[in-house]
Amino acid sequence: MSDDVDTGDFEDGEDGEEFIPVAVVMSAGKVEPPGETASTVLDRLLAAGIGHDRAVTWLAAGAVQVDGEPTTDPSTPAAPPARVVLLPT
Repeated sequence: MSDDVDTGDFEDGEDGEEFIPVAVVMSAGKVEPPGETASTVLDRLLAAGIGHDRAVTWLAAGAVQVDGEPTTDPSTPAAPPARVVLLPT
C-alpha cells in the first residue's frame, strides 16, 4: 500500500461493537495540483494503490465509509480531507 494509508487505532462502532478497519485512506498532507485531486471515494481508493476490482468489491459489500458514513456508491464525494475507511468484509 502507499503512503496514503493509515492503519491506526479506532473507536467502537455506533452499536458498541468493536470494529477494526482494514485501512484508512488519507490525503497525507500532499498538495495536489488543481484538477488532479482525487474527488470521489473510488478515486481515493485507486490513488492509495488499491486495485479497481478490489475497490469495487469493497464498495459493493458496504465495507467503505466516508467520514463515518457507509457508502456503496463509487461516485460518493470524498475529496481530502475526507476520511475514507475500509472495513473488514
